[in-house]
Amino acid sequence: MERAPTHGAQINVKPEIRAKLRLIDHLIATQRLAEGDLLISEFRLPNKKRRVDLALFTTSRAIAFEIKTEGDNLSRLSEQVKDLSTHFDKVIVFCAHKHYNNAKKLVSKSIEIWSYNDKKTKLLQRGRSNIKNTKAIIELLPKYERHTIKNRNDALNKIRKKFRKNIELFWKIRSQKKNCDLKDLISISRTPPKDQTKKTSDDLWTSIIEDQSSQSSSESISDNSSS
Repeated sequence: MERAPTHGAQINVKPEIRAKLRLIDHLIATQRLAEGDLLISEFRLPNKKRRVDLALFTTSRAIAFEIKTEGDNLSRLSEQVKDLSTHFDKVIVFCAHKHYNNAKKLVSKSIEIWSYNDKKTKLLQRGRSNIKNTKAIIELLPKYERHTIKNRNDALNKIRKKFRKNIELFWKIRSQKKNCDLKDLISISRTPPKDQTKKTSDDLWTSIIEDQSSQSSSESISDNSSS
């Protein structure tokens, strides 16, 4: 049986962040997320105020996750998944178990539903993939980046290239520990730096890696001293 990760000492982080870390751990544990795949937290949809709680881009698919914690209400869920379904090949609602019955009433059978509690994550409604056409995927990119795109694979590759540093940093941090923590979430929340801020953004990425490496070294020294 799958055990819920503790995420170290981060017992007081906000519920939505804990849920997001829990989801990322589940994706990796169930091999739905492979090294090199792109995860982006709070991915903004073009021409809309809507953001995707967690977006997953593989070499061939775009998947959106809508997260609902115990403290959330579902009043906008139908509208949210409708917007996501316009651009993503698959939409998955990741909700606290108490919301399952209501969520099932609010979304179509094409939407997948996973529920979670303190002990495990369960698939409760198996949705369907609806592979989007080139136009739907291209529209995930800013208008000024669309003119060179010829097909949906080009669009997916463009998105992955745009967030290449996020991919590299996320998987570098993941290789150093078992469960996700806030550093992982920071690494996939950072937007690609613009030219004038590139040095600052790169410094932030570097500091996260160095801090994590320093922590790992300290733990190793401590273990050797106690042996």
